[in-house]
Amino acid sequence: MITKEIKSLQHSNVKHWVKLRKHPKYRLSSHSVFIEGKKLIQELGRKKRIKKLIVKIGQPIPPSIVYDELYLVTEEILAKISGVVAPEPIAAEISFPEEVSLNGKKLLLGLDTINDPGNLGTLFRTAFALGFEGIFLTPMCADPFNEKAIRAAKGATFFLPFQRGTFDDLKLLIKQNHLHSYIGDMEGEAIDSIAFQFPLILILGNEAHGVSEAAKDLSSSVSIPISDEMESLNVAVAGGILMQKIREQVRKNGKQ
Repeated sequence: MITKEIKSLQHSNVKHWVKLRKHPKYRLSSHSVFIEGKKLIQELGRKKRIKKLIVKIGQPIPPSIVYDELYLVTEEILAKISGVVAPEPIAAEISFPEEVSLNGKKLLLGLDTINDPGNLGTLFRTAFALGFEGIFLTPMCADPFNEKAIRAAKGATFFLPFQRGTFDDLKLLIKQNHLHSYIGDMEGEAIDSIAFQFPLILILGNEAHGVSEAAKDLSSSVSIPISDEMESLNVAVAGGILMQKIREQVRKNGKQ
């Protein structure tokens, strides 16, 4: 195990961690993600190996974390590399999980051009909590390893399988796995009147424009009845409601 102390803001590792946090292409080329927060790091550190553990000088090293390298840094360095105003005294660099094929999965979430990383991360978290088996991301979705997405996901991004691909890839996934496809749509059939067919994929669309025409062509539409005084629901909130309703039917019918 390597232990190093860094006090210079110009150190190469400091610049490396800032780039990891800010730039998706750099994360991809480095095959690493910058994460922060004691709770998240401890949770991931018990199950996944930490490449570089970054701890403020003078702070105790959390137990039960497996790491390759330990870096002791100043408060100023933590402030520079962190994406929050008042950073915790611990951060880390960790390998991000490989994308995997979702073939064989029976309960999936599809995200169609979800632009807001907070919404994306929340949907990862909710899908993981409710027993969904994977997420398909269409082009132009936010990066699931964006710092806001990671904070919102609370670790789910590292444990829930996901696949990125085109609509042709999505069509093939649906066809090969005999998935029943549903989209969240304000003009769809009320959720309480639908008997969902399994296996299935629920597709949620862009915050401003909803699902694309390509997704609509694949799917049946389902809506959440809301007050006439409210135009719509946030996509992460709507997704949580729809996933919970689906999960209730899954349990009731003994599909999983």
